[in-house]
Amino acid sequence: MAARFATWARAAAAELSAEARAERASSARGWFASLAVPATVRAACTRLFEAEARDNAADMVAALVAIVTAGKRQLDAPSVAELEGVISSLRARA
Repeated sequence: MAARFATWARAAAAELSAEARAERASSARGWFASLAVPATVRAACTRLFEAEARDNAADMVAALVAIVTAGKRQLDAPSVAELEGVISSLRARA
């Protein structure tokens, strides 16, 4: 979910106003709060949503790295690979 959120956010950044990004991030935080995930993963995802609202690629990368680190035990290899691919893509665009 985090990888797809970050990928879409970067693709849509030019099309969305700051207000629309902030509203989208707020909605994502609300939806994510309803999920049962470890606190460290939740905190990293919150950082991702906040970075997206500010359209800050470097902070999105840092948040995704934190998600991978915090969620390694819960994530399967394809999920980690997907997140690492998004991280590499964002770093190249940042």
